Amino acid sequence: MLQFINNNVWKMLFNKQADGLQKSTDDAHEYRIIENSPVFNKFVPLSKLNSFNCASFTAGIIEGFLNSADFRCKVSAALFEIDGMFKTYYIIKFDETVIDRDNEIK
Repeated sequence: MLQFINNNVWKMLFNKQADGLQKSTDDAHEYRIIENSPVFNKFVPLSKLNSFNCASFTAGIIEGFLNSADFRCKVSAALFEIDGMFKTYYIIKFDETVIDRDNEIK
């Protein structure tokens, strides 16, 4: 489902694929979709001091897609400065039941 969002949904919404998809090495319940320059942040001044992230709107879209497909989760948008560039990470934290179901299928 994350591959579908990363590729197809992103193309439908933003006319391109997301810049990356990662599984967390620290938490088995957590995945990240990476976007180097989210369209919703394009005209908003970003800084480390500003906790406001317009990309939270996209986090809600991701959460809606996943929850509608019975992949219970919470999604948040986090802003990181890497090499002088601000990137947005959509942090997807799956519910324990989703991980258990996935382990049973394997």
